[in-house]
Amino acid sequence: MFRYLAFVWNAADPKDRAAAHALLAPERPSVEPWRTVCQGQGFQVRCAGSFDGGDAVRQLTDGRGVVLGSVFAPDGEGGSRAAAETFEAPESRAICATAGQRLIEHYWGRYVAVFRTSRADEVCVLRDPSAGISCYALRLGAIDVYCSRIEDVLALGGGAFRPDWSYVVACLCLVREHCRRTGLEGVSQLVGGERARHRNGQVSRECGWDPLALAAADPIDEVHSAQRLAHCTRDVVRAWGACYRSVLLSLSGGLDSSIMLACLADAGMPQLKCFHYHPPHTDLDERRFARLAAESAGVELLERPRPLGVDLASLRRLAPSAEPTNFLFYLEHSRLEAELAAEHGAAALFIGYGGDQLFYQERAQWAPADLLHRDAS
Repeated sequence: MFRYLAFVWNAADPKDRAAAHALLAPERPSVEPWRTVCQGQGFQVRCAGSFDGGDAVRQLTDGRGVVLGSVFAPDGEGGSRAAAETFEAPESRAICATAGQRLIEHYWGRYVAVFRTSRADEVCVLRDPSAGISCYALRLGAIDVYCSRIEDVLALGGGAFRPDWSYVVACLCLVREHCRRTGLEGVSQLVGGERARHRNGQVSRECGWDPLALAAADPIDEVHSAQRLAHCTRDVVRAWGACYRSVLLSLSGGLDSSIMLACLADAGMPQLKCFHYHPPHTDLDERRFARLAAESAGVELLERPRPLGVDLASLRRLAPSAEPTNFLFYLEHSRLEAELAAEHGAAALFIGYGGDQLFYQERAQWAPADLLHRDAS
């Protein structure tokens, strides 16, 4: 599993430089060796584990910084492709000069970027708008640390963390909103599209991506907007699919998974199979819909019965996390899907989760209010 640690400190302060040297100089023991992928004035980035698919360490030129994860760029033909593993010099300068705004507006994917801006004394950490990769933030003495797993900070000698029970209770009551807080005191996170600016020992945060501003600037209410949605969906699914040698698609036969199947099949993906888990002895069997979709696309469909029980004992083996998660979905699906992927040599699993919202299959009673509000203003 891919992991990262990013360290930022005030390079102009001798005490901070000494603290950074003391923290980073020793080689810490680890199950997987950490490697330094970028180091500059006042920052260092380390990675461990392996990247999969489109994931990579993408370098900015002149040691300006790195972009960790999956990044897709325009291919010049109206679609997208995985970005090169080194940004060209003009593009690197543009990313740094805009404090990463260039990344947000001209690229997409799931990534965390750490880089020095056009100011020699300023370092930025940016999380992409989808927030697809964890980005926890905390301090170890005078050093600001950003990471994908809190356990890796503990291995550096970080003290024990206390639970933030008010946040945990909010999660249990389903009233948690997307925010910077986590389930641990002293640990925050960058939200999607947020950047942290470090300059002269001071840290400021700002959002470079505002969905409300995007919705107001370009409302989706005409036929051509639906065509744009279709084009964007095909582009995104195909771009992700091209990152893997083989794909298994969870196919229910419903709208969202059928759309994904059409996008992947039309792209001519040679190693594409679908799978469908059906409940035994119930009236909820939807295999006929999945079969129709797979037959139409000319793709093999793997059918398996779904176990009726859920093994709650596996909760004891879950890795600890600073962000409470609803594990029921994973308990029901993950082991079955992992076994199926291993059996068929699949490099990735695709699922149409979230399609109901995207393709307007859930009742959106706020849409008329939005229209009236916009026309009145």
